[in-house]
Amino acid sequence: MSKKNKCNQNNKWTADLLKEHIEALRVADQRAIQIKEQADEKALDLARQIQTYKDEKANELREQINSERGDYLTKTEYNASKLSSRTLIFSILGLIAAYGTTIILFATGAIK
Repeated sequence: MSKKNKCNQNNKWTADLLKEHIEALRVADQRAIQIKEQADEKALDLARQIQTYKDEKANELREQINSERGDYLTKTEYNASKLSSRTLIFSILGLIAAYGTTIILFATGAIK
């Protein structure tokens, strides 16, 4: 009788062959479970590494945003500056209208 067939000559399982077959299945199942557990551990470790990387990048971006936040004008500051610039321009235009070319010549250095 060949081990491949695992049956006696009447195609019946003997108690010893059945016990051997069930034991082989149990060992294979335990090995499969062990492989799955190892794969799960590796997957969890990789997920932790990915999350750590994402957290670090998010923190770097947050720090960059916080450090750059003071470099820009707020809308209120911009509007105040714009109003101040407009006031200055209108004052200059008013002087030019009042004194004409004399101011332009003085500003360019043509008149001292």
